[in-house]
Order: sequence, then structure tokens, then C-alpha cells
Amino acid sequence: MWRWLAGLLVSVAVLLSAVSRPVSAAPDVVVGPQGNEPVTGAVNPLNPQNVAVAQCTLRLSTDFGRTFPITVNPATPPGYPRVGIGCDDVLAFDSQGRLFWAYLLRGDLNGDGTQDDLTVVVAQVNPATGAIVGNAADITPGQFSDDKPWLAADATPGSPFRDNLYIVWTRLGGGSQVMFSRSVNQGGAWSAPRQISAAGEGFVWPSHVAVAPNGDVYASYHSDTCGAATAQMFVIRDSTGGANLAANPPVITQKTSFQSAVTCNVQDSSGDEVPNTDFWMQGALAPYVVPDPVQPGRIFVIANDDPNNTFGNGDDGDVILARSTDYGNTWSISTVSHGPAGTLQVFPNGAIDQNGRLVIFWYDTRRGQLNGNNNFLLDLYATVSVDGGLTFSNDFRINDTAFDPDVGAPCRFGPQPPCQTAGDPVQQTRRIGEYNGIAAADGIGYVAWTGNTFTGTTPTGQQIYFDVFSILGTVTDRFEPNDAVQPGVATNLGAHASYAESGLTIHSDTDEDFFRVVALNTGKLTFQIASNGRLSDLDIQVRDKFNNVVATSSTSVDQNNSESITIPAVAGEPYFLRVYASPGAPNPPNQFPPLNVYSLTITNTSASVPFGLDLTADSDSGRNNADDVTNVKQATIQLRLDEAALTGVPFSPTADAAIADDAPGFKVGVLRNGTLAGFATRVAGQPGVYEFAFPPSTPLVEGTNLITAQVFIIDSSDDPAVAGTAHAIGQGGESAVLVVTLDTTKPATPGAPDLLASSDSGGVDDDNVTTVTTPKFTGSGEANALLRIFANGKLVGQGTMTSSGDYEITVNPLADGVYSITAQLEDLAGNLSDPSPALKVTIASQSLILPGTTASGGATGPVTIDLAAGTIAGYPGIAGATGKIGIVGIPVVNLAVNGQALTILGTPTGDGLIYTPTGEQAGTLTHSGSAQVITFSAVAGTLTLDPLGGSDTVTINGTAGADTIAVQVTSTTTVQVNSLKTASLPIANVEKLVILAGQGVDTVNVTAFDTVNATVFVDSGEPTTNTPNGDILVVGGGSPRARIQQQPGGPNPGSGSITVSYPQTTGNQTRVDYSNVERTQTSR
Repeated sequence: MWRWLAGLLVSVAVLLSAVSRPVSAAPDVVVGPQGNEPVTGAVNPLNPQNVAVAQCTLRLSTDFGRTFPITVNPATPPGYPRVGIGCDDVLAFDSQGRLFWAYLLRGDLNGDGTQDDLTVVVAQVNPATGAIVGNAADITPGQFSDDKPWLAADATPGSPFRDNLYIVWTRLGGGSQVMFSRSVNQGGAWSAPRQISAAGEGFVWPSHVAVAPNGDVYASYHSDTCGAATAQMFVIRDSTGGANLAANPPVITQKTSFQSAVTCNVQDSSGDEVPNTDFWMQGALAPYVVPDPVQPGRIFVIANDDPNNTFGNGDDGDVILARSTDYGNTWSISTVSHGPAGTLQVFPNGAIDQNGRLVIFWYDTRRGQLNGNNNFLLDLYATVSVDGGLTFSNDFRINDTAFDPDVGAPCRFGPQPPCQTAGDPVQQTRRIGEYNGIAAADGIGYVAWTGNTFTGTTPTGQQIYFDVFSILGTVTDRFEPNDAVQPGVATNLGAHASYAESGLTIHSDTDEDFFRVVALNTGKLTFQIASNGRLSDLDIQVRDKFNNVVATSSTSVDQNNSESITIPAVAGEPYFLRVYASPGAPNPPNQFPPLNVYSLTITNTSASVPFGLDLTADSDSGRNNADDVTNVKQATIQLRLDEAALTGVPFSPTADAAIADDAPGFKVGVLRNGTLAGFATRVAGQPGVYEFAFPPSTPLVEGTNLITAQVFIIDSSDDPAVAGTAHAIGQGGESAVLVVTLDTTKPATPGAPDLLASSDSGGVDDDNVTTVTTPKFTGSGEANALLRIFANGKLVGQGTMTSSGDYEITVNPLADGVYSITAQLEDLAGNLSDPSPALKVTIASQSLILPGTTASGGATGPVTIDLAAGTIAGYPGIAGATGKIGIVGIPVVNLAVNGQALTILGTPTGDGLIYTPTGEQAGTLTHSGSAQVITFSAVAGTLTLDPLGGSDTVTINGTAGADTIAVQVTSTTTVQVNSLKTASLPIANVEKLVILAGQGVDTVNVTAFDTVNATVFVDSGEPTTNTPNGDILVVGGGSPRARIQQQPGGPNPGSGSITVSYPQTTGNQTRVDYSNVERTQTSR
């Protein structure tokens, strides 16, 4: 009787998720310490990142099994005398994510320090932290040798027995019995162990238990293990949630069987040894029950069988499937491994995912590789069924490196230690672990097996490996066969803006998929596949229509769950996508298996349309650098481009006219009036901003330029049969139009400015003499142009012409003086006209000098000052209609009369004119009611002071020195101070003539004629202290007939009056009143 003290176990309850962040792509993963013990694994159904693996110790991962940072040692039930561990771990999650761990402990019940008990323990573990929940439970109390437990949880939420726990094992000693127990309160209590195997069934080892979605419990075991080649595999069904099996005695209502057996391969020269193998095969007799989660009543059992029932002859092990569609009442048997005749397929196991996809795997010798002992190396192969076990895929290899079962294998039987060459003959049965484990979920298979440890490339021992593969990847997709680029083979996907396809597969070591795509739009094509990179590394490659490789996503095995390639694409051009397992043909894959399921997405993105075209400020000449009117022929424009839509397509920087041989990528072309002018360049430091300067070969043209831009795409295609390079070229959409006006013609010369009448003050609104220091000017010229006003060449004002070509501009403040006012136009493009003819303008806010440098020129005839009108006449060249100069409001008026006569006219309402002679031809005039001072010079002709009508007084001032003033009173009265300029007055218009001699010793001579009546007032100033030498007034008649009467005395000293009358002739009389006169004289 064989006694198995430590076997290998891998749970079929693993539920790894393919959709939620798969584990990283890598070769086979070492998951546990070195050794020959079984390994088991499970995944939390509520959190697929939470993975548990056990091999004598429990290891937990929260990152999909990339790392296992938490280690948990087996817990001891309270009071149990533990002396060691027996391993045989098994794990199960229930429907609520609770983790249960079953294992063997060795005990010393007798207390003598030696093992006398091997018991089954179940503990609940916090799957996130590793903490033991509550106490571990000894479910086989008493002194027994219990071996190889298998634990199952009813993890189906809809089951009537949800979260029940079931466990089976083999009790050794005094024969062998398959035992059963259950817990209906999540491990809080366990039913008493019950024997469910029958007497007389031989060595019943090992056993297995599983739960169907409806709550049915299936327990299975092998009879007469290591016995007859026609031994039976028993399957028991319990539909009571284990209640019947836990009863005393157990109630078994359904028990069926089928034939299945292989040799245990004990090396004892009995003739049942498998050639070229020394390892113990007792574990290969395990039956693995797999209920179908999709089809009620469909049950599978995976087993190992010698097809000719003759151990050591022919095929010594095939993988068989017992299939039932009636809840295990009847069975149909089929061989599902497909190894060549004479090869060994051994240690099978199987699992099924939630969608009913069945996977089976095993050790295989079909590659015929031998070690130095002439023994076979082992590989791991698998097959898949997606139709309920009716048909299976071709077998495929899983492991990366073959397993040498002799290296590091302890002896199970034979001369030892060590298990090497000893005895004669040498007969060693090596132990490599009795079981391998498998699980399936979401179309992915998860497997654990025994392989080698290595020093460098040399195998040195044994350890547990883990890997994953795609179940769905074994199935050909709807496009197969499409494994070549040739027409009729590559899948033609046509032309679409976007295309998506899921469920595509790489289904064999040699499979690769080709797709033909035609670009619908010029822009870019993005090819992307998504797969579980942990299963195998898929890569993609794009080729042009000439089968040139354009781009490859990767050239080595990586950890990517997606691969993407973006290429520049031209509408109407075909491109080919290749999907393959890296490194792929012509190199054989180095991934085992390369199987995978992928989704394909192809997006054809149109090239971005440029926007924001604008003439740069430096190129936009003229007064407005944003009006797109310029005189710069080689102007620069700036534009923007949404580069996000072209992500993945490189910028092709060359800018020559021939672009078919440029680097593949995109350019931004600039068009002028529909003709390509050149290509824009990127602006450094400003993503998405481009500039283009019109070259001498394609400058802006006079007038309107319609500027647009569009993206040019240069793809990577090139015909190798044609010399040179000729890529396909396409264009994206054209931008909105930027209208740029080129104007290099200068505006017509404007006319001379005209002083606005409202700004031409002084009483005459067209004499260009004004007191306004900020006058307004008007004129005409080119519409919308900028007009600048210059005064003596200095800019003093500017403004914009109206749309009708007029302007009215107020200039900056001007000081008094004479200015040459000119105008100059600048059009929208910045072209300048010639300066206009000048307008002479005099600013006289404080004083006016005539003629000075004014436009009048010197007087050429008599000059007249009209105080009533506020004008001066007699200066030629005045622009106004009257030819007069206005002086209203000018405080000081200075006249140079140029030797001409000067007449000063008063107002008709009465005046007070005051004349002060200052030279022989010069003098000053003021008048009452006005602060204005009029000075004049160069009066060679007569100076006439005419106050006109009204009550008028004319005052003649002497000097501050001794004056001799001669007054001739007649119809045209004259007054001369010394030799200074004589004033002539029409005495009829003068009501009072005043002579103010002023200081000094003055002599005033008044001669009155009989032609007029007049009143004269003489003031000789304050009397002097030397009276005899003081002022003297001499009054005389103009003829001997004059009568002179003197009336001395008056209100002031030296005052009085003298009357000269002509009673005998005209009767006229002149009265001379005086004041401050020390002496008077009369004469005829």
C-alpha cells in the first residue's frame, strides 16, 4: 500500500480576471520556494487583484500576482500538539470573498516526541492582510493518517447552498477510505467525517470535490490505484448540499464510474515502467470534476488513461475526458490530447471559465528531448474546447523551458540517499510532485506546475512555476485565414473614418493576421490593438502597398497591454497592418504559448485645418498693424494648427517645392490666390504656431491676395522598383481665407491745408491770422488714409481721412508766430505721399507783426486800420476774399507800413483814441474800452486818425522830455510832437482833441483857423518849481481877423481857456482849455 505523505495540489477555484488590469507580461513566473510539494492558488472573486498561492506557506498578492509580499504560516488549532506540517495546501474563496485554507499538520498525540497523527486543518484568512480569522479548525480529530485534502466552496450567489464548504481526503492505515465533511456556517463548525468510498474498491487515492452552479456536490476518486489497468473512476453526486454525504451513515443516491488508469511507474522491473522516465505517476490517477457553469447537467471529469490497458507498452498515458449531459448518470469518453503515438501525456488537470470554455493541460514528451540519463524532458501542453467538450483545439505548448524531472528529484522509492546511482541494478523512482493545478476565468487559463531551478542555464533543482495563457486565443477568428499580405488573403477592411473589431485571435505558433485598410481621409491612420500582455506579447507592423515595412510597434518582448502605431496617410492609398506574436516570423516565437485575444481599433483622423491666419505686425505696414493692408511684398504670416489631431505624425521640416522625396510626415502649406506659395515653419517655443514669409519667387501681388493654408501629408510609401523616392502626397482641408491687400503706390499729393473759418479768428475768417493756438485745418485727399499736419516741418496733428476723402484736424498748441502748414498722407499700407503745398498761418494770440514773415508781404499802398471792423487793409497776398487782416482780440498789433500812409478809423458810436508818437515814422495807438495796443512804423505817408461818428476824443501824447507840440486846427487838423510823426485828424469827426504834453518844459503851439469849430484841451503836465521857465501855451489865429479871448483861472493851477473865434468871417470858434500851464501867449 502506497502512502503519500506530501502531494501537489493546485486549486481549480482560481478566478483571475482578464479584463481588470492583467498581470505583467513575462516568461514563466516562479511563485514559491524550492521543493517538491504541491502548490495551490485562488483569486478573490470580488477583487481580482487579490491573489492567494500556497505551498506549505500561504502567500498573498494585491497586484494581480506580480508580487507576493505577504507570507502566512499555517496556524495550529488550539490544543493540537503540532510537531510539523504536512503541506497538501488547498485554497477556496466563497461568494463573499472569504478565503479558506486547508492543509495537513503532523501531531504527537501520545506525547512521546514522535509523529503519530496527520490531520486536516482548515483556517480562514483575511485575503488582504494575511491575518488568521478566528481559530484554525482540526476537522479530523483523533489519531489518524489523513492525506490529500481537497476543499471546495459553493461560490455561486444563486445556489441554494451558497457559501457551504466541502472537503474530501483519503484516510490511510488499515486500508484506505475516502472521507467527507462539510461546514454550513463558513468554517465555524464541521460535520463528523464520513466514509463515502465503499469496501472492496482497492486503494482509493486520490479524491476530488467540486460544486455545480445549482448546488450539486460531486465527489470523485480513483479505485485500485496502482493496480489494474481497467480500474474505475467513481463519481458521486449529492443534491442536498452535502447533507446526505454527511449523514450517519452517508446516503449515496447516485454513484457512477468509468474506466481510467495509468501505471504508477514504480521502477521495480515489473514491466509496467514507462520507457525513458523514472518519476512516480501515482498522482496522475486523480480525477478532476469540472461542472459546466453554462449548461445544467453537463459535467466533465479529466483523467489519465493508458489506451491499450497494457502498462509499459505503446502509449502509456493519454488525456481523456469523461463527459456527461445528465448530471453524471452516464458518461461518454474521448481522448483530448493529441500527442504522436508512443509519446506520454501525463498529470492532466482541467478547469472551465464562467462562460463554459473548458481548458485541459498536462505534461508531454512529444518533443522527444532527452537528458544525460537518456530520460525525457517534459513540456506543458494544453487544449481548449469552446463547445462544451465536443471538439478541442490543437494542442499548444505553455512552458518556456523544458523540465528535467531527474534534476533535484528526491527518491520516492529505491536506493537512497541520494537518489542517484546506487544498487545493482539501479532502480530509483523519483518524485516530481504528484499534481499540477489549473484555473480558468474570463477566457484565460492559469496554470502552476513543477519545473527546474537553475544556476545560469544549468538545471539544479525543482520549484513551482506559474503562467497564464489565452483560452479564447486558440479559436480562429472570423477573418482567418489572413496570414499573408497578398491580395485575397489579407482581410480587406475598406475605407472608414474609424473601425473597431474585438475577439480577434493569434491562435497558433505560426498565426499572424494581415489587414488591408484604405485611408478615407488625408491625415493619419492610428492602428491600435489591446490584449492581455501577460498572456503573450502581441506586436503590430504597418506596411505600404509595396510591402515595405513602414513602422513596427516593438522589436522585442515587452509588457504592453496595448500596441499602437500612427502613420501619415493619404486618402485613397492602401496600407497593411500585420498583427503577430513577438518576435514573429521569420523568427519563431519565443513565447509559449503565443495565443492571445485582441481587439483592433483603426482610426483615420483628418488632418487639422489651419486657423488664425494673420499678417504679422512687422509685416502689416501702415498706421494699423492689424488691418492686413501692407506694402511689404515678402510679408510674413502667422497661423495656428491643432497639432493634437496630428499626434504621432512627425513634422516634415524641409520646405522645398519638390516634397515627394521629403521625410514622411506633415507640412503646412500656404497658398496665395489658390497657388501654393511655400511651406510654413514652426515657431520655436510656441507649440502649434507657424510662420511663413513669402519668398521673392512668390511674393504678394499688387491688390487683393487671398491667403489660405492647408496641411500636406507625405506618407511613407515608396515603390522600390522606381529609382528615387516618391511618397504619396495628400492635402487636408483648406483654412478660412485671410485677405491681404498689397499696396505699394504712394497716395496723390494732398492740397494745401485750409484753416477752418471757425479757427480763423480776429474778425476775418479767411486771412489765416488767428488768435487760436490749437486751430483746425481742413482739406481733402485719399479716402481712409492717415493725414499728418506739419508746422514748419514739425508734426503738430494727425487724423484719418473720411471715407469720402475729407479731413478736419485740430493741431497741437502753437506759439505765436508765422507757420508754414503742410499736409502729408499715409495710406493703409504705409505709403507716404509727397508733402502738400504750404499754407502760411499766423498765430497771434498775444501779438501780430505785419508784415513780418506772414503771407501778406509788405504794404504797397495806403494802410487802413478799421477799429470798428477790427481789420487792417493795405497788405497784399492775403488769401481772404476781402484782402483784409483781422485783428480782433490780438493784444498787440505791430505794423510796418513800408513808407505808405496809415489811416486809423474809429467806430461810429464814439471813441477815445490815444496816439503816442514814438518816431518820425512810428507811433502807438490805443483806444478806450480795449486793451489792444497798435504800434506802427515806417509810416512815410500821412498818419490819419479818424474817429468817425459819435462823441469822440482824440488824445495826442507828448514825450517825457521837453516837447514842442504844434497843433494846426483846421478841417484836417494836424498834431506834431517835436519832429515825430504828425497825426492828421478830420476835426469835424473829433468832438475833443486832447494834447498831453507830459513832463518837462513843454511848448504847445495851437493855431486855430476859421474853417472849423473845435475844442482842444491841453495838459502840459505838473507845474515846475521855476514858474518863469515852465510850460508855455501859445494860441494863435489863423488870420488877422481872429478874435482871441483868454479866461485865466480854473479849478486847477495853471488852468484856463482861450477862445479863437471868427465872428467877422465864418463865425467858427475854437476853444482851447488848458491845465498845468505856467504861461500862456496869444497871437494873431
